[in-house]
Amino acid sequence: MSMQRKGMWISITAALTAGLVAGHLLFPSAEGESGAKPPGKRQKGHLATGEKPKLSVKVGLSDLGTEKGWILMTSEELARRNLPATIRDCRSMYKWALGQGAVPVMRTLHTLTLSANFATSIRITSIEMKKNPLPGSADASRAPIARLACLPRPGAEIPWHDPQDFSTVDSDGYISHPNAINGHKVSRLEEAQQNVLVDLTGSPGPFRYNLTIGLETSIRHEVVVVSGEDGPLLGTEDGAGIGYWPAEHTWTMSPRSVLRCQEQRDVRPGQKPKCF
Repeated sequence: MSMQRKGMWISITAALTAGLVAGHLLFPSAEGESGAKPPGKRQKGHLATGEKPKLSVKVGLSDLGTEKGWILMTSEELARRNLPATIRDCRSMYKWALGQGAVPVMRTLHTLTLSANFATSIRITSIEMKKNPLPGSADASRAPIARLACLPRPGAEIPWHDPQDFSTVDSDGYISHPNAINGHKVSRLEEAQQNVLVDLTGSPGPFRYNLTIGLETSIRHEVVVVSGEDGPLLGTEDGAGIGYWPAEHTWTMSPRSVLRCQEQRDVRPGQKPKCF
């Protein structure tokens, strides 16, 4: 190689080396900042200047799924209606019936959705239920005096939510399930959910109710009152008692059929419903 060409390669190599060194100084690699995170993720747990910590709780009836049966209380008029052709499973019938005035009864599963505008661990410490009777309707035919049930298929059973399987709240207070999650991690980008069994028995209805929920976070204890994500929370008692069964209307989705049982008075032990 000639001396002239050799000198040219030395100049090029030196220039490249200088450029690489300068580039490293101007634009450090990610390896030099092992703890670095994109700004959005790095800031998600921090409050902006002047921003106050805020917790949010939403409550709604839990999604029962297409393969879950259920019982609501409703008027005889509603219970005898023909279902819209679009209803093909118990989940869609549940939403339709609630929208038409049917009311939850007995032990009803609720889903609490927890969120915050800062990163924290959040724990439910207490829940209190307050009931407010609804004023009597001028139209007695719309009173919830009949059971309306749905079964996904013949032979299916209405699920019985055992209080031993869930955290439970009733008129007397809140009982946290021994195996319930002690705390949920929440932030601006991450919500958490917890199912709670609400016992609606023991009061004539229909009635509105709300839940007063105590929350423990990394910075303080806070109490919030929630009354329903998609509208007011409504409930009623079953109406059955010693020697009495209300009328019952049970839809079976596959194959579609309906079983109606008349109101039964002076029911004897071991007696079975007479359906027509």
